[in-house]
Amino acid sequence: MGHAPAALVWYNRSMNASRARGGALLATLLVFAALMGLPTLRSHLRGAAYRLGVLSPPRAFATGQPLGTLQLTSLDGSTQSVRAQKGRRLLINVFATWCVPCRAETPFLISAAPRLRSEGIDVVGVDQAEPAESVARFVESFGVAYPTYVDPNRWSPLSLDARVIPTTILVGPDNVVKAIHVGPLDPSELIAMTRQGG
Repeated sequence: MGHAPAALVWYNRSMNASRARGGALLATLLVFAALMGLPTLRSHLRGAAYRLGVLSPPRAFATGQPLGTLQLTSLDGSTQSVRAQKGRRLLINVFATWCVPCRAETPFLISAAPRLRSEGIDVVGVDQAEPAESVARFVESFGVAYPTYVDPNRWSPLSLDARVIPTTILVGPDNVVKAIHVGPLDPSELIAMTRQGG
């Protein structure tokens, strides 16, 4: 029995040393991926770092919390700051081009966007970590007229809690999250959602 604490101390030390070595390796690989412009590799490495506890994931937003500013990548590769504009609301649709429910929902969002804009609600699409070229082809084939961005670092599943796609988030003029809808929207759900935080 007297050896159990010593064995436990040894185990904890070896696990901490192993985690430190893994963290150093992941940090080096993250820097390499960033320098080489490899967003997919960077995304996988960041996910591994979260699972190992080397990095702390961002806290997921919830209804009633301020959204802040999203740092996303436009289809031309530039970094854009996205947030609700003064006096307007923002409807963020998180999707992926390969997602069948997302593809089914897109024509409805396209048709609803002009009406929403006239009601003071700006619509933006946020693709999860796909190449900008794929997203651009999707936007062109569907005729998406609202701004569409790419989340190259898969920030949206963590910070927006968009682990299921599509996920749509309504942000008020005060930049506070008013409503979150998981799954494809239908007209009645969109109406109910946009009545919140007016």
